[in-house]
Amino acid sequence: MNGASNFCLTEAPLLQEAILVVDSHRRIVSWNYEFVKLWGLSTTVLSTLDDQQALKTIADQFLDPVAFWSEIESIYAQAELEFHDLVLLKEERYFHRHTYPLRLGKLIVARVWKFYYTSGMEYNARLVI
Repeated sequence: MNGASNFCLTEAPLLQEAILVVDSHRRIVSWNYEFVKLWGLSTTVLSTLDDQQALKTIADQFLDPVAFWSEIESIYAQAELEFHDLVLLKEERYFHRHTYPLRLGKLIVARVWKFYYTSGMEYNARLVI
């Protein structure tokens, strides 16, 4: 998103989805308050606009940080990929994760990440299927 301003999506305070937008150079270009709250990120980390730094900060929240890194790199390597799953963190927090490319015409300019809380029952039901 060349020339795009970085901004926090605060104009939509009623959103329950945590949203992060990362450009094709892996720079954070947008986020909302729900994203900060969900991950417990500081504004200092987000103000660096460095996706790698933000990922390092949250990796230890996952049951398997190595698998987390591998999955993230795999998603970024497939620019066209739309991906949706359920995630369990160490503290038994469950949430939906949905990511997809953001396009400007036919050009992929960023990746959108959306997260929202779900119940452990829904997570366990998906494991059975």
